[in-house]
Amino acid sequence: MDESLQRSAELLQYIQPFMKEKEHLNKAQDNAAAFLEYRNKILTLLNASPQDFDSWKWQLSKRFTSVDLLSKILPLKTEELAEIEESIHHHRMAISPFLLTRLASCGTPLSKQFLPSALEILNENFGELDPMAEEKTSPVPHVTQRYPDRVILKVTNICGSYCRFCQRRREHGCIDLHVPSEQLEPAFDYITKHPEIRDILVTGGDPLTLSDRQLDQILQRLRQIPSVEMIRIGTRMPIVIPQRITPALTKILRKYAPIYINLHVNHPLEVSPEMKEACRKLFLSGAILGSQTVLLKDINDNPMMLRYLFQLLLSIGIKPYYLFHAKDIAGTRHFRTPVEQGVNLVKSLRGVTSGLAIPHYVVNLPGGLGKVALAPQVLVNGFEDNPLLFTNWEGKTIPYPNHD
Repeated sequence: MDESLQRSAELLQYIQPFMKEKEHLNKAQDNAAAFLEYRNKILTLLNASPQDFDSWKWQLSKRFTSVDLLSKILPLKTEELAEIEESIHHHRMAISPFLLTRLASCGTPLSKQFLPSALEILNENFGELDPMAEEKTSPVPHVTQRYPDRVILKVTNICGSYCRFCQRRREHGCIDLHVPSEQLEPAFDYITKHPEIRDILVTGGDPLTLSDRQLDQILQRLRQIPSVEMIRIGTRMPIVIPQRITPALTKILRKYAPIYINLHVNHPLEVSPEMKEACRKLFLSGAILGSQTVLLKDINDNPMMLRYLFQLLLSIGIKPYYLFHAKDIAGTRHFRTPVEQGVNLVKSLRGVTSGLAIPHYVVNLPGGLGKVALAPQVLVNGFEDNPLLFTNWEGKTIPYPNHD
């Protein structure tokens, strides 16, 4: 056999198992009939119309927050309902009608992220309420600073739906609360007085739960500060309430472009047709899209699943940026994986997908001391050796000249 054809046959063996799994995952994405069935069920329950369902404000105001309503949509057992009821007393639940439709029609991978569990209560004494020490790294209210040139600006505690592993569970409280504009002035003043700060991450909660007017005011104030070069927004809204991406919103984003939007996508089933359309609108508005995925036990800690997810994100214009090791947050330890597993998952992506589809695997250090990126070890010997010995994606050891 010709050498090039032989190599082609070898490469095919690496990709064939994934191609079979990809076909299975593609079929799992096709749930339009079930989605429509559950959407109509929710509309009947809430005495609403399809026009209501398409309104982001309706979606936000009608989030499911009680077991009673939830039980009328999801086929939950009595003991499961009791678990959810008990867990809600420890950490509030809110699930948008759109997301609940997806949960009902897609199943477990999404449900584990958003439905309360008794494991939260069992694990509430493990981990920290504030593992990132945000309260100790806040020079003024609503600002967190861990690095010399960038800060986090927290503008709300509201999300379109609450993730059960959220690092800011402690701030969700019992009521929804946007930070009044006048209370953000000390934050803007701090940023102005520190010209070394060039990068602002606007987060919460979810900043896209703010009204267009409120968001416009915040972006305008930041763009008025000469030293601010980069504005980022962290959001889950395209996943949980994709209706939020309206022409009015994209007009605002276009006005202050470039805006970097960090989405949070953990599983392929979060990539709904509605989410794809929302991201297309964001992309066309000039927003630069990236994803920050959290590695979650029994949800996405699978090499095939992650490869499929990251390739899917790239196909709709979203760069996989970070794969976060799950933080040790009180009540969430059941979501955590060993760090070594995360390194091996990144290793499994090497060579079998494009570099653009491989995020940085990152551990957030306790005490607000920043992120560290971990990567598979590829250097076999030392930097002083000649030749250097590298291990490639196939596991072959390859010599490389170090110096003359």
